[in-house]
Amino acid sequence: LGLTCMQMLIGLFFIHKQRVGPVIRWVREQLLYGIFVNCMVVAVALATAFLAGAIGTSDWCINSPDPKTTWVLSDQQHKLTSAGYQLMRYYVNACSPDEEPVELRQQFEALLGVVQSVANLLASIAEMGQRKAPLVCDGEIKLMELILGALEALACTAGEALVDADEFFWCQNFNPIYVDLMYSGVCDE
Repeated sequence: LGLTCMQMLIGLFFIHKQRVGPVIRWVREQLLYGIFVNCMVVAVALATAFLAGAIGTSDWCINSPDPKTTWVLSDQQHKLTSAGYQLMRYYVNACSPDEEPVELRQQFEALLGVVQSVANLLASIAEMGQRKAPLVCDGEIKLMELILGALEALACTAGEALVDADEFFWCQNFNPIYVDLMYSGVCDE
């Protein structure tokens, strides 16, 4: 668009200086008029889009964008997973206890309980294994210790990953992103 405007200005300069030869006349008649019309159409389209965007964001930001964002989430709920919808509503509503994703929290705690139960079972097997090792694995206690050690390390790693995932989804991590995006990016700018 800028290059096209520069071409038009150069053409107008030559026309103004009366240096109009057949090439300049052809460029003016065949190219500059068409380019000018196209630039005007693009400029009008961009101005219209800017105006519509400005009106839309000003309506969106009156009072607070949170109720409107919640409405859009509710309207588009069928396109989101249950957990995604619950988390988004929770973050949009400033991590209100009323919006806490209870179902997701229960699933997470159940999974953490399973990992803890597996770790306890492995510890019990390890205790029992030393007494009954001759009956299992043909008396090869090293093999049993190796397998139990690997399973215990896996259970610990899974538990740590679940704790890290819980910390990752804390409200203090995601609500500021929403606030910066909506309030600073859309409403203030």
